[in-house]
Amino acid sequence: MSSELLIPMEPVLVSEPFDNPDYLYQVKWDGVRMLATQADDGVTLWNRKGNLKTRLYPEVSLEVESLNLPSGTILDGEMVSFGENGKPDFRKILQRDLASHPKPAVEVCYVVFDFLDGNRLNGGRSTYQVPLQERLLMMRDYVKPTAHIQVTDDFQSGTVLFLRMQQLEMEGIVAKRRDGFYHPGEKHPSWQKVKCWRQLQVEVIGVQMKGGRPASLLVQEPATGGEPLRVGSGLAHSDWSQILTYAESMEPDRKGIIALHSGIQARVRFLEWTKTGHLRGPVVEELTFL
Repeated sequence: MSSELLIPMEPVLVSEPFDNPDYLYQVKWDGVRMLATQADDGVTLWNRKGNLKTRLYPEVSLEVESLNLPSGTILDGEMVSFGENGKPDFRKILQRDLASHPKPAVEVCYVVFDFLDGNRLNGGRSTYQVPLQERLLMMRDYVKPTAHIQVTDDFQSGTVLFLRMQQLEMEGIVAKRRDGFYHPGEKHPSWQKVKCWRQLQVEVIGVQMKGGRPASLLVQEPATGGEPLRVGSGLAHSDWSQILTYAESMEPDRKGIIALHSGIQARVRFLEWTKTGHLRGPVVEELTFL
């Protein structure tokens, strides 16, 4: 295996799904990005940061080897663990991916969505000059489904696929140009992702401080009055200044929290509820000061 591990191409985020015959559309699988290569000395797995993961997924490594891929082939895909509802469970795959040793009790599936020739990196070339549609034909020729390896499907309509992903409460979709090249290590507009955000209207009840500065909001659903939730993204410096004018006291409690008077509401977007009752990927979209 070459010491040079490919850093994968990433999609850019766009706000709305679309239909365009120059694109095909794939499910955005909610898991851990994973690449696999077949070399003369065996199979290697690594994540998008270049960290080796081969020993954590021995069953996947064996099944990649059983595909008899040409030496130098690189598979690009997502390592996914499915929950009881048949949907990808991100917290479950993290139990496997962050472990110090293999945990075969946590079942995984390697969903492959691209097929590359690692030898094309030789000579300092920064792109793989093979159109996506040709790469996918090669992928389907070589990568046959196994117990722990699947090949993602392609769809013709982004709007229809996105609506279905919303109905299933999945993460989203990725639109890919049929004639697009592969751009290692880049966020490139020939791949565009659309996320299925969910929304929540909440009351801001506190600010958590770290290092003497605001770090996150403490919010609560007015209708349910459940456990407070933390939201840290989407706020500008001017927002924090205005929020702190509602402080009951500027002295944080032992947990670093400054309680706020009522009067601030927020619209928060997020991906899903976690099993522990928290919001995954929350972002403040709008603040209302009453």
